[in-house]
Amino acid sequence: IVSQVILKTEVIKNKFWLMAAAGLMASSTGLLMYGNLLSQLCFFISLLAVAFTSFSPSSSFFAGLFYSMTSFVTSWVEIFIEKIIPAGSEESSKKKTSLWIWIIPIFLVMIFFFLYRESNPIFHEFTKNFNLDFITPGWIFFTLFGWIWLRGFFKFPGFLDGFKNEIKLPDNFNSSTEQKSIFNSWLSTDNEFSAGTISFALLNIILLFVNVIDVVYVVAGAELPAGMGHSAFVHQGINALITSLVFAILLVLYFFRGRMYDHPKFKIITVLAVLWIFQNIVMVYFNAVKNYNYVDEFGLTYKRIGVFVYLLLTTIGLVIAAWKVYGRKTNWFLFRKTGWAFYFVMLISIFFNWNIIITDFNIKKWKAGHDIDIHYLYQLGDSNLPALVKNGLVLADYGESEYMSSNLVYSENLSERIEDFLFKLKYRKDWRSWNFEDQRVYNELKQLHEDGFLMDSDENYFN
Repeated sequence: IVSQVILKTEVIKNKFWLMAAAGLMASSTGLLMYGNLLSQLCFFISLLAVAFTSFSPSSSFFAGLFYSMTSFVTSWVEIFIEKIIPAGSEESSKKKTSLWIWIIPIFLVMIFFFLYRESNPIFHEFTKNFNLDFITPGWIFFTLFGWIWLRGFFKFPGFLDGFKNEIKLPDNFNSSTEQKSIFNSWLSTDNEFSAGTISFALLNIILLFVNVIDVVYVVAGAELPAGMGHSAFVHQGINALITSLVFAILLVLYFFRGRMYDHPKFKIITVLAVLWIFQNIVMVYFNAVKNYNYVDEFGLTYKRIGVFVYLLLTTIGLVIAAWKVYGRKTNWFLFRKTGWAFYFVMLISIFFNWNIIITDFNIKKWKAGHDIDIHYLYQLGDSNLPALVKNGLVLADYGESEYMSSNLVYSENLSERIEDFLFKLKYRKDWRSWNFEDQRVYNELKQLHEDGFLMDSDENYFN
């Protein structure tokens, strides 16, 4: 971020770059807190966002990610081309010369440092506190790869300039700026208006019937049909929502791509479209209630949290679609707003410790007399180890076995799980992979050991 401000001071005046920079700092914080896959993915996307907002700030989020990925991938080719084709600039040559003036001495010093260290025991003794074990062939490759990758971060290839025309496309529809479309030759404006009006009217009727059924079974609490459980009731609804969202977006993009806004009876189809979108949001709500009831009965899992997240993203997409229709916005408006909205939802999600949320919720259900899937809790990684120990979910309660999931075997022996975590933390991880979550788990396990709960654990792990 600092480097970009130094190289391109104008970026601090752009709100999109500022949002991306704030997102990168937030995702870095999440990475330091938990170091899990979600925070790593969010950090990577935030890095891409900071890159493309410095290159083309007004681009839509999804197009911008494409620009950044293309720049990173082609950075190897760009560097190779620069090496075989002379730059011809005296200033460029001076910069390269200055760079090599520093690289060569540093490289030589590193080589002779290790040679002298091994040849002289006294010098080795003086330098033994300088832990340079992290300098391995893998580290050198990673550093070299990162240096080349950063070239794509700061300098985008010239051919991407041709893709930046999308930033010239406005958010607000204007007859003078209407884009030509191959679909305009299919039907006349009047015929397309009639088709759209009939389509949205019929879709409203069908969806109204679906929502009334949900009112009967979800709100009124009517008994489900024979042979249908909560699982089928939820999953069928989610599948319908996926199809509904796809069709909703496609229909909105097609019928409200431009020329329909100039039709004299535009308000009729607008009301029908917005009403249909609103009914989709109602269907989202009923599916959220179904999923909540399912969680209340069978416990919380990542898939069930994923359903809630999907329903949230669906609602956001539908609201933006309604905004586009009612506010006479272009299709690019929908792409731009949706991309940033989805990104911020992901950014917020990394600050929740989902492993602990799932574990605590299910343990509360267990204490209340409900059956829980202990196998699933053992799959959640190391974060919930203290919680499992504190609440007595020990191996003896469930019998010895191993549980296979996602091609990984999770041992149900809690002592072995704890030993594995402590061993990795002490002997396989260093400062580069340190995070607050691992430290919290270690501190709690140490306290449990001192309290007599972990008598089998090796004392050396806690020294």
